[in-house]
Amino acid sequence: MKHIRLKTEMILKCDFMREKYFLVFGSGVFGAILYLFWNDLSRVISHSQVIYFPIILLVYFGSLILWALRWGMYLNERVKLGDLLKFVIIGNCINNLTPFARLGGEPVRAYLLKKKYAIPFSDALAKSIAELVPEFISQMIFVLSVLSIYLIFSQPPEWLLLSSLLFIFLYILAGLVFVNILDSRKMKKLFEFLSRKSWRFSIRRSRIAPKFFKFQYLLRNSFSDKKLFIKTLSISIVLKLLEMIRIFFVFLFLGNKESILTIAIIVSLTLILSTLPLTPGSIGVMEGGLISFLLIMGIDKGVASAFVIIDRTITFWIPIILGFVLISRYGIAMDLVKKLRR
Repeated sequence: MKHIRLKTEMILKCDFMREKYFLVFGSGVFGAILYLFWNDLSRVISHSQVIYFPIILLVYFGSLILWALRWGMYLNERVKLGDLLKFVIIGNCINNLTPFARLGGEPVRAYLLKKKYAIPFSDALAKSIAELVPEFISQMIFVLSVLSIYLIFSQPPEWLLLSSLLFIFLYILAGLVFVNILDSRKMKKLFEFLSRKSWRFSIRRSRIAPKFFKFQYLLRNSFSDKKLFIKTLSISIVLKLLEMIRIFFVFLFLGNKESILTIAIIVSLTLILSTLPLTPGSIGVMEGGLISFLLIMGIDKGVASAFVIIDRTITFWIPIILGFVLISRYGIAMDLVKKLRR
């Protein structure tokens, strides 16, 4: 237990201490948007439909609850939904501090399950990673479907096509890596190869191998229930629809109406940009990419800049703030918050 906690705190410390500078950078990006588009922003915000803002928050937190329910389906444990929701928010906070989308908070989520519910860490981690597979598949289906429709009705800009190709390449690469991880024979060969090439790994192999192959078994076992996979894949697709609904109401909040295709493309673009391993939480990349695309689509620059600020505040900054609060509450590396203030 102590060993797992120390490892998790090291992950958190590495992420937070290294990425705090990117949070400063992200704040600078927001400040630059406010400075460059202030007149247009103030004009749009002054005419905003405030009645829609609670709906935006309701849809967003509804998505988090659905995400927690999907995760709970894989756990098969008596874990309270409230705790699952808190752990998802903490994991989302960590994910926003890592360069690759949704691949940083899983060890922390698994640690929290170990800490509060005594679920073995390897079991919790395997099921947390398994829960992401239907999410990634749904992202691929959604992006390819939207881009295909977009190609039929319009000519996408070259940068969007290149980003989409990179998105597809990264997902195929991740899929191949994942399939190989599940293959016991290939992983045994990899362990033997690493043992021959590195004497340090050879010494530690006796400790690493049993833990890894136990994790591999648990991960494979998580995919044995096809009905569960179909259910979680369906939930993942519903989550994409909820993202579209959230964006639809953000535009209504700004007194603007956009077509379903435009909203679907925006969701696809956010998925693509969040996948590119450039900056933690795609800070700067997401804001610049979204504003550029919206302007190319002929959307008013005041609406475009206001949309980016509002949507990123909800999906990026709120999870980070709530995550820090919950992290301190659960006693995970409490000194990190103090260090971030230095």
